[in-house]
Amino acid sequence: VWAGDAGNRRVWILDGSGALVVSFGPKTKDYPGLVVPSPHLDVAALTDGRFANVNPGRHLIELREPDGRLLRAIGEGGSAVEQFSGCCNPTDIAVLPGNGIATMEKGLPRIKIYDLEGRMLRLVAGTDAFHPSTLGGDLAAAEDGRIWFLDRQRGELRRFAPREEAK
Repeated sequence: VWAGDAGNRRVWILDGSGALVVSFGPKTKDYPGLVVPSPHLDVAALTDGRFANVNPGRHLIELREPDGRLLRAIGEGGSAVEQFSGCCNPTDIAVLPGNGIATMEKGLPRIKIYDLEGRMLRLVAGTDAFHPSTLGGDLAAAEDGRIWFLDRQRGELRRFAPREEAK
């Protein structure tokens, strides 16, 4: 079990009985640390047993082995649509069939899909699909590739179908 704890800026890895296996988050000599300036530290299981977590203050998605070892980080901050904007994005992630990663951003709210190499594959929903005060919200991915978004501002569970065209 992997759990993101934004308050303590840690990801906890627990065994099936709930006992702590390991945690990570603080800066070490080999890891720059999780930067979590807002209450968002999402974790999602990949289809092959590995997992991904957001590092929102660094504008990254970190891909990890089941034991927490970092494989690589993808993403970058900036204002282009394929980048993560603002102070702390992405806020939320979900893994699609085939290991695509759906992301949610706040500030300029939008849902996008990336591959595991960090290439943006699609803009699913742009800023025009959300209230300007949208502060992220939980994402889930269905087997058919549709993305579910818990929209707190509208009080709705919304469904998005990925667009066929890239960007």
